[in-house]
Amino acid sequence: FGSRFGSKRMDQAGLQRGNCSTCRQRRVLGNWLSKGESEPVFRCCACLDEHGDDLDEKVESTGADHATNWWACAEPPQCLQEVPPGLLATVPWHDPYGRQFLTVCDPEHCYFSGLGAERVWGAGKALASYLSTWQPQGLQVVELGAGCGLPGLVLARGGAFVTLTDVPWLLQMLEYNVAANFSQDDVFRPYVSALRWGNAADAASVLQAIGRPPDLVIGADLVYREQDFDALLACIESLAPRRALLAVQRRDVALEAFISRVKHLGWSVFSQLIAPRVFLLEVFPPVHLKDTDRACFNLQEAPEQRCQAAPAA
Repeated sequence: FGSRFGSKRMDQAGLQRGNCSTCRQRRVLGNWLSKGESEPVFRCCACLDEHGDDLDEKVESTGADHATNWWACAEPPQCLQEVPPGLLATVPWHDPYGRQFLTVCDPEHCYFSGLGAERVWGAGKALASYLSTWQPQGLQVVELGAGCGLPGLVLARGGAFVTLTDVPWLLQMLEYNVAANFSQDDVFRPYVSALRWGNAADAASVLQAIGRPPDLVIGADLVYREQDFDALLACIESLAPRRALLAVQRRDVALEAFISRVKHLGWSVFSQLIAPRVFLLEVFPPVHLKDTDRACFNLQEAPEQRCQAAPAA
């Protein structure tokens, strides 16, 4: 995509989590700032908007002695067994064959913020059920925006080599989900890695870890903010998978807007309904579309009017 993305979008791809030195908020999104040999200073997005990134300008701390978001002050333990009882939710999920998986989430945001930390959303469960019918032995798979990682966990249980990815501040929750479902010495235990959409260094690190482009990229409930569409597609293109499948729950106009944007950028998209209001989209960058790949999934082309006619839940 190159210059199609603005500088602001690229900056968002490099956001980190830290404790703001200006407003005293804890574990918020922002950037580390440094000048010369001085010690780096973390400033949150809100303070960057208000004060900018000029460290020469003196900015007085506006926070009280204690962070207003006191609930975010604790860092998550390294091991799931060390999490105090009652802070996280462990919910069993069964695939159509009766196999049980445990999902670990943070509905009260005790450690982890963002929608992906709250629970496994509908499209994630639908994609996990769909993938449970596969025989994925030996496939290299990357899951984007994994959250709890349920679809990737299902493929790993079936013999795929899976890399679960998300923003850096959700990786520990992903590790909890891996630990809840795989032993330490399991050869198919998924690998966890940071992958911020539009961040070339993150994508390169994932590719280096797995040694080659993946056979399959998957994602669930990723399509709901139009400002993220281009970065999501750029991330898929940078990984150069043989196939990319996205499970999307139809809500508002996001699905239609995504399909329209995909086609506008010259991609091809095919769809099928895999659960009430949940569509499975297979997307192909312009240079990757092959008739043989299209036939393997037997997916139908996805015009906008098909999405509008989706059955109500």
